[in-house]
Amino acid sequence: MTTRILELPLLTTKITTALNEDWRDALQFPDADNTPIPLAGMAFRGTLRETVDGAAYFYLASSGVPTPTGVPRVDLLVVGDGTVLGIVCPVTRMRSGRAGTYIFDIRAFADGVTRRCVNGTATIERGVDR
Repeated sequence: MTTRILELPLLTTKITTALNEDWRDALQFPDADNTPIPLAGMAFRGTLRETVDGAAYFYLASSGVPTPTGVPRVDLLVVGDGTVLGIVCPVTRMRSGRAGTYIFDIRAFADGVTRRCVNGTATIERGVDR
């Protein structure tokens, strides 16, 4: 199945979430006509770091996509009508982290192609209610 991976634009985003909540976000990738690109057949992996050369804070990945640590993840899901990339990171995982501002990117994989499709900053707050 041929995908439209080569048409994915690079989205730049700023995300704010907290250690005391689920991190849930939804991203769409519009084509030149502003129509959302179908994501069927694509897999995704992302990394958050304090600096480009710093240690990884944590990884996000689609089912079946290996992370550098070898730990399977299911944080990046194609949802809705198949044009939405969902970030779904439960509070149980968020609690194990630390507050801070991180840079991140997400890459798509399909048809033998690797393409960076999201970059940005994620501010992870401590949160008051624990």
